[in-house]
Amino acid sequence: MCRMAVVSLVLSSLAVLAYISVILLSAAFPPPPGHHSPLLGQMGSVIMLLSLAGFFLWPVGLITGVRALRRIGESEGALRGKAFAWISVGVGGIFLALYLIVAIVVIYVFYR
Repeated sequence: MCRMAVVSLVLSSLAVLAYISVILLSAAFPPPPGHHSPLLGQMGSVIMLLSLAGFFLWPVGLITGVRALRRIGESEGALRGKAFAWISVGVGGIFLALYLIVAIVVIYVFYR
């Protein structure tokens, strides 16, 4: 089993878990009256830290997934874990696409 494939899957899974936790905490601890941001609520600092963790974990999972696929291909069948690497590349690709869509929308809204 290729260790890099397992690491990439774990990193991608942690990124997904971080974002799911942010959504659940934002719903469970709404902002105080008169404010619109959940970052001002009781769990604001935790939500911010989880968001940052997810933001930094998904690209690392994507890069290690691609490197694991390359390493598995070069091993000529000696290493396994291609499914783990592909899953992490897929998750990283989804996050990349979402961030690009958000960036395009923000640029369009603020600079039109």
